[in-house]
Order: sequence, then structure tokens, then C-alpha cells
Amino acid sequence: MEKGNDRPDIQHEEMLNFSRQNMIDSLQLFFSHTKYSLTLLTTILAASLAITAFSFDKLQGAPEASKLALFLAAVFLILMGPVSYITHRLIGRYYRLYVSFYVYAARLHEKYSSIEHPWFADLKSRLGDPRNHSENLNDKSAVARFLDDEVANFANGGRNSWYFYRWLIFILGAFGTIAGSFILGWLLMNQ
Repeated sequence: MEKGNDRPDIQHEEMLNFSRQNMIDSLQLFFSHTKYSLTLLTTILAASLAITAFSFDKLQGAPEASKLALFLAAVFLILMGPVSYITHRLIGRYYRLYVSFYVYAARLHEKYSSIEHPWFADLKSRLGDPRNHSENLNDKSAVARFLDDEVANFANGGRNSWYFYRWLIFILGAFGTIAGSFILGWLLMNQ
């Protein structure tokens, strides 16, 4: 049913519900993959630190075994860099998918229902001038503008944003790669 038409249209109502459900599903996909990716990275870090501590504590009497354990820890830590890059790319796509469904659901609600739905309250300000909301919403670059706005507003408390998780994944990957490189360099220098 078009806006202003009081005749209920089951097909349009189902389409609106389906678009909202896709938006929620893609956001859940983003958060679950983010959670699993961060768990993987922190597990690699914890396992590498445990192997390193074990090699210094329990394997002091066996220098070859200690070096092998340190080498394994260094390899695991170095691999955090590529894992974090792949993770960054993968969950970035999931977040773009969520934003695409978010904008699509807002377009459908604007046409068939009400854009004043609580889920879309922040969309007007994120897409530019609220006076030109309809033009901003239906513009081809709406998804890109939403993502750009999220990056720009990260400093204003965007802890649940893609930008925050991107930096968290980068920091974990960089730390692991640098720490693994130091351990490997130390092993090579002490041979």
C-alpha cells in the first residue's frame, strides 16, 4: 500500500517485515563473525603466550625443545597479521551488507509505511541534510555516505561501530605479528 492509502496490503506488509528481518539477520551475522574472529585472535595470542611461558619455565633443561616451542609461538603470533587482514575484509563485507539492508528497509518504509519507525531514527542525520532526506535516501551513494558518517562520528561514542572493530582487529593483528617477529629475531640471534 502506498503511503496515505488506508487499504491494508498484505504483500507490502510482508515485504516490509522481510526487509527488517534481513537487516537484523545481516547485523547478527556481522556481530557473530566479529565475535568469533576476535575470539580466534585472542586465543592465538593467549596460546602463544602460554607456549612462550612454558618454554621459559618448564623447558629450561632442554634448550632444543625450548627453542622449538618459542619458534611455534612466534609462528602463531606472526600468523595473526594475515588472519586479522582476512577477518577485516570478511566482516567489513558483512557490515556493508547490513548497511545495504538498512538503507533498503528505510527506502521501503518511506514508500509504503513510515520512515519515522524507531529503527530509522538516526538514518536521516547520517545521510546528510535532513531536509533532503528522500533524495539522500534514494541516492546510489547512500550506503557509502552512511559508512563515511560512521567513520567521522567514531569519536562521538561509536563503540559498536564497524570502525571500532576494524581498529581492534588491526591492533591485535599488528601486535601479534610484531611480537612474533621479535621472538623469531631473538631466536635467530641466539643460535
